Formats: sequence, C-alpha cells, structure tokens
Amino acid sequence: MPNENEALNISGEKSVDRAGEKLQNYVPIVVIKMGERGAKAFSKGKKYQAEALKVKVVDTVGAGDSFNGGFVWGFLRGKSIAECLKAGCICGSLNTTASGGTKGQPYLKDLKKYLENRK
Repeated sequence: MPNENEALNISGEKSVDRAGEKLQNYVPIVVIKMGERGAKAFSKGKKYQAEALKVKVVDTVGAGDSFNGGFVWGFLRGKSIAECLKAGCICGSLNTTASGGTKGQPYLKDLKKYLENRK
C-alpha cells in the first residue's frame, strides 16, 4: 500500500497506472494512495479507483495509516476491492480533518454511514 511517490520509485515507472500494472506481478493486490485524488488498486489485470472525500484538510499526518486501516477492515470482512478502496478513502480523508495522527480517524459507525452514502 505505497503512496504515489513510493510506487513510482519502487517500480521505476513514471505513472501510477504503469506502476500498479508492474507491481501486481509481484503481489496479489497493489493499492496506491494518491492523497486528495483518492486511490487505485490493481489485481489480476484489473484496475479499481476510488475518490477521496472533499473535506477541509487540517493535517495529513496519519492519513495513509488510516487509509490502510479502512482498506484492511473491508478486506477482512470479505468486501470487494472496490469497497475496500472506498473504505480506505473515507478513513484517510476523515483523518485529515483534525490535527495529529488520530484525532480525525472515524469510528466504525461513521465509516459505515459514509459507505452507505457512497453507493
């Protein structure tokens, strides 16, 4: 689950799509976080994309970790890759609405509310 810069450096590619296509040859699911532009996932030759929430950003510390937590939460519950990306984007986006690494993290009830509204 690298961010965009990390994925480009790891893969040696110049675009997120090419990086994801290349890296999926090494792991079953590649997730690339792109900040306010959301995230993409690549698996078995397919590409998935989810948008970040439009929020007032206060602090980005911890947003990537919160994204990871949301994605893994969905994955462990058997959600599709697209649903996992949405959960990750929601958690990462909401994390940026407060200063510090954890103050903006959503509670599970909040995540579920946002997921219902994004179908």
